[in-house]
Amino acid sequence: MNELVSVIIPVYNVGEILKESVNSLLLGEYQKIEILIVDDGSDEQTARMCDDISTKDERIKVIHQQNMGVSGARNTGIDCAKGDYVVFVDADDQAEKQLISTLLDDCKKNDADISISGYREWYEVDNYEEVNCSKEIFVKKEKEVLREFFLSNKIGWNVWAKLYKKDVIGNIRFVEGKKTAEDMFFVFEALKNAKKIVIHEEPLYNYIKQENSAMADTNCKKFFDTFYLINEVYKDNSIDSELEQEKLSFYLKSGLWFFRFIIAKDKKHEYQELILNARVEFLNNIKGKKINCGIRSKIEVFMLKYVYFVFKMFACYWGGQKKEQKCKNRNSYRMLREQLKREKSNYPNSWFDNISCNQRVYNWRFIKLLRKCEYYREKSNKSINPIWKGLYWISRTRKNRLGVFIGVEIPENVFDEGLIIHHNGNIVVNGSAKVGKNCQLHGDNCIGNVGKENSLTDCPRIGNNVEIGVGAKVIGGITLADNIKIGANAVVTQSFYEDGITLVGIPARKLER
Repeated sequence: MNELVSVIIPVYNVGEILKESVNSLLLGEYQKIEILIVDDGSDEQTARMCDDISTKDERIKVIHQQNMGVSGARNTGIDCAKGDYVVFVDADDQAEKQLISTLLDDCKKNDADISISGYREWYEVDNYEEVNCSKEIFVKKEKEVLREFFLSNKIGWNVWAKLYKKDVIGNIRFVEGKKTAEDMFFVFEALKNAKKIVIHEEPLYNYIKQENSAMADTNCKKFFDTFYLINEVYKDNSIDSELEQEKLSFYLKSGLWFFRFIIAKDKKHEYQELILNARVEFLNNIKGKKINCGIRSKIEVFMLKYVYFVFKMFACYWGGQKKEQKCKNRNSYRMLREQLKREKSNYPNSWFDNISCNQRVYNWRFIKLLRKCEYYREKSNKSINPIWKGLYWISRTRKNRLGVFIGVEIPENVFDEGLIIHHNGNIVVNGSAKVGKNCQLHGDNCIGNVGKENSLTDCPRIGNNVEIGVGAKVIGGITLADNIKIGANAVVTQSFYEDGITLVGIPARKLER
């Protein structure tokens, strides 16, 4: 596959998390990409950070523009995109390595115009929900495409976690000036142009829920944009008449959701007149229509029409309730024990090793204390119970004391599972670094920043299965791909995005075999 894929990232006053988002793309399996960072009138600090990021890889391009909103930024990205395919990524989200390669492969194999994946919706550091992730593959064509959009959640309203043929986008652009549901309307317009789509229900995108996201905003007025765009879909006369009932079902489902949401959101009753006007328009649009939907929806329509005060009471409950999150919680003691059991297999030792002070014994004790520190730290951050803070303080003190004894300084939440310390002594790691699974340290290693002022966060991002030889150093805000081996005494000061290579020398370079 030699097609160029354009990745569009709209940016407005984001923090360091943008680097994580870009790095997740640079480390992807598919390398023929261009990353278009559209700076939508951000402050000077963010604009400068975007420019700094672009210097690290020639595939990154930064476009600065006056503030036009996220829709305007994405439209600028589309206009500047040179790729055969387009992917949208939000600045605070991250892509799995296989995102682009899998979606592109699905498109090519099935001759599809749009490829869609599942995603993980992250609520906290340790809680996420997998959305549309049965790991099955569905192919829809012609009328089935819009039918799927109207009746199920497999396609979704989100513009990300999808790969679009540039030809399918054509002249379609995001509706500027709208602050909610603009994603949905763009997806709808693109689906109208698509002859075939493929849905790959594997979680390949990580959507990070933010407290300051559009849906979390307390300003109710912007949410009427959702109702406006839902109406635009319903009034679209270009849709095949055979899909009229499916379109009505979509309108009912989306409209009722809107009223539940907006009534619960409008706690100060500032927008009652707008809500009532929307109610009248909604009921007029479905007047005389045959409603084929579930019993709950029929009851809701009845209450909205005839007993509005009862609907408002239930809306404050339905709309105000947080969705039940069937999250995968990694912050349980049982899961900590399971992780420690897996990691202990990396440190085999016998009774003789224990009494003879084999360094493997001390290294394992350090790893165990490190993981307990991470567990208690997370608990203490979430609970007001002082016991967790006490346990964290005790475990951290023990870890630091042992670290001084064996010459290892590793803060919490830097290394993913599977860290192996072969030889201790002179191992120093910056707490802002991030290292993937199954990293191996051979001793006398440093993973940190360049020592400049304000460079605490300018630290390495290292992939999975990386082996760092004796005396090797990894310095600065660089990115290393998976399965890299770093030779003894090498000093790595630049990014390497190719998997499975060996780095040697000062400064480190790729070893040609």
